[in-house]
Amino acid sequence: ELLNQTYDKAKLCGIEEKDLAVVKSNKKEDLKKFNIAMVQTLSKNLERYIPDDIEMIIVDEAHHATAASYRKIFDFFKIFQEKKILIGFTATPLRGDKNCLSSIFLSQSFKMTLSEATTLGYICPVHGLKIELSKSLEDIETIQGDYDISKLDKIMNCPEVNKIIID
Repeated sequence: ELLNQTYDKAKLCGIEEKDLAVVKSNKKEDLKKFNIAMVQTLSKNLERYIPDDIEMIIVDEAHHATAASYRKIFDFFKIFQEKKILIGFTATPLRGDKNCLSSIFLSQSFKMTLSEATTLGYICPVHGLKIELSKSLEDIETIQGDYDISKLDKIMNCPEVNKIIID
């Protein structure tokens, strides 16, 4: 779904369909001028590419760019060695592991706070409601500052909690 969304957005930006390819792990299609791929697929299929053929990489969810899988791609395409273009987009630039994105991206060209986005009408105002539950989250492990989602789901996704939410 994300690949198709990106494909559609690229067409809206004026990139012709003949120049677009969606790289999928289960299909070995010909590469084109603009190739859309998930990091996992791209990192497993680097042998299909010629590093000198790539001039620019655009990264969505760029807050993940410090991860080894991303660095493998950047190194393969010689992004830093040959000063190629690297553009990243993220709505969450602050990482839980405190790794700084400035080690990957040289500058920040645009920033909008949650308050600004709300004021300008890009997102709706956030309304919170605190609900007291008889559930404890103390025994749930955290991974990079977030609760282990599968363990959290086992505790929170139950008839008791669902009824309280619906009510």
